Amino acid sequence: MAQTRRVEVLDPRLHPGFTREALCLGEWSARSLSTWTVLDALRGHTVIGCGVRGCCIDPVGDRELLSVVVHALRRPQAHELRARIKRLDDLYGFTDDVFPSM
Repeated sequence: MAQTRRVEVLDPRLHPGFTREALCLGEWSARSLSTWTVLDALRGHTVIGCGVRGCCIDPVGDRELLSVVVHALRRPQAHELRARIKRLDDLYGFTDDVFPSM
């Protein structure tokens, strides 16, 4: 937990509590948005919300930033976060080729 907080504070793209917030909002939006809407956003064909970071949910952008957090954590914490992100990816229907860096 402290390690995640350190990453969130040190990375200028993140803010304290980002990881928890992104996971919670991700689960909510995965249940609320059509899978096709999210896949269109991945392809760059549509924008979910207004496109302004922090205003509306952005599952694709949040997923990319969660990847940044995972890569900055030590192995045990990274493994735990990877498992939560995997569950989120399954809810969205993301495949391994969408975000291969994890």
